[in-house]
Amino acid sequence: MKTNILKIIMALGISLVFLSSGLYAQAMGPDNQNGQEQRAKPEFMKKIIEGLALTGEQQEQLKESRQQHRNEFKQIHQSMKEYQVALKEELEKEQPDEAKINTLVAKINSFQARLLDLRVAKVLETKKILTPEQFAKLQSLQKESKEKRKGMRHSWRNKQKSTPEAE
Repeated sequence: MKTNILKIIMALGISLVFLSSGLYAQAMGPDNQNGQEQRAKPEFMKKIIEGLALTGEQQEQLKESRQQHRNEFKQIHQSMKEYQVALKEELEKEQPDEAKINTLVAKINSFQARLLDLRVAKVLETKKILTPEQFAKLQSLQKESKEKRKGMRHSWRNKQKSTPEAE
């Protein structure tokens, strides 16, 4: 029975590591593959500035907001990553310490909650900077971009499946 509990805890811990990685990738955007800082492509930023008809003041406010949130996000993610590594190491031990695992999981969960708080704060701050019409247009542009990237991922996956090496 004790081994079943340990297997469940190990599976839970590994799931949490993958889940938190998925949340990070979602927060950074689908193009981010190696934990590298995700930045909007210059052509997308140009499209946003032109499409939203941003004033110079709005551009500066958005730039400052983006930089502040990016720095906070990086700090939180780096801390969370350290706890994920510690969790993985603890789960790989012959006799993992359940109390330590629970503490690490709780800490990782708190980092995930902080990342979500940060994302929500970023949206709210952006909403304050833009007019309601600009914000609606921004959401539309982001949706278009997301769908375009999604289509690109699917075509890449289909190419991978059809190559002889993949079989």
